[in-house]
Amino acid sequence: MESLHPENRTDASAETQPVKIPAGYDGGKIGNPDGYIKDREAEYSYTGPLEQGKLYLRGKFKATAEFIETTEPGENSIMLEYSAVAVNALLGPGEQAIGTVEVVVRNDDAPLSIRNATPDTTFRASDTSGDETVVLVDRKRVYQLVDNHRFGTHILELVCHTPGLRVYAFTFVSSAKPETAERQKPAA
Repeated sequence: MESLHPENRTDASAETQPVKIPAGYDGGKIGNPDGYIKDREAEYSYTGPLEQGKLYLRGKFKATAEFIETTEPGENSIMLEYSAVAVNALLGPGEQAIGTVEVVVRNDDAPLSIRNATPDTTFRASDTSGDETVVLVDRKRVYQLVDNHRFGTHILELVCHTPGLRVYAFTFVSSAKPETAERQKPAA
């Protein structure tokens, strides 16, 4: 897998080529101790430190080769640590979805600010946790989840309280400049 840190990349593509992490078990990596439970609904749990490049699930999900999908109402969450400027995800409603699927987005255990919100995020008041940042998933497409405007290491959490959210992949975009990557090339 390519480094999530642009300073470790050895070519000028660090600026334009996002790093992709598939969510399904065909190419995806999960940090939960039991790994993927393939092609059936399962209860996932996890507590502990996160490792970059791996997804961590809590709640009820079905893992397929192509995607992971929430299967029951409840606090279903996907967490991952990342080092990047921006995060996007290929999301879509599954067969169990009833209309638009709401996904709560948290960055570093907090709702997004106006500064790191994206065109795909909206804000709403929550009865239990104050303000929330939400993405409304109405069709399969790439959704812009967070834009930090500066490179840094963060923890992203997506929470879906309903069945039918399909997560296909995450992409992470860095702001490394070509001259930075050029300086990092090893001497020939």
